[in-house]
Amino acid sequence: MKVFISQGIIRTIIDSALENPDKEFFYFLKGEKKGNNCKISGLYYTHLTSSKFRVSAITPFYQDMHDVIGTSHSHPSGNAHPSETDLKTFSRFPVNCICNGEIIRFFDNAGNEITEIKYTDDEFESIPAFHHGESISFTPKNRLWIYAALAIILFLLFSWTLWYLF
Repeated sequence: MKVFISQGIIRTIIDSALENPDKEFFYFLKGEKKGNNCKISGLYYTHLTSSKFRVSAITPFYQDMHDVIGTSHSHPSGNAHPSETDLKTFSRFPVNCICNGEIIRFFDNAGNEITEIKYTDDEFESIPAFHHGESISFTPKNRLWIYAALAIILFLLFSWTLWYLF
């Protein structure tokens, strides 16, 4: 199997592991699988809860995440090999990865390492959207719309406040 992934997504995964060296993070990998190829195009951030016996990824609106093809999580211990729990999770998705902060290793649904990784130059900037279980991509084109929407909201709030006070 071949995995195609942007360098921006790789950087986001590594940064997440480095920013939280003592805590495990968990993403769902967004993308598509065609034949023997998996193209990872984004990340869905999740809240990860764990106990001594169980790990659970909580993602609001999971049913809307129809394009999930895998998982990515960190191992703060530094061991980038899948655990028994990882293997159970892996069995549900064609591509999965583990990051220890320095390296990312990819695995198929049986826990076999995938070594054919192709890095692309696709633009990608991940912003965790905690309320909707998805990541938003900010590009110069849609940044203007976001600023315009914020300006309108601020104007309406200011106008309403003035109207209410006087």
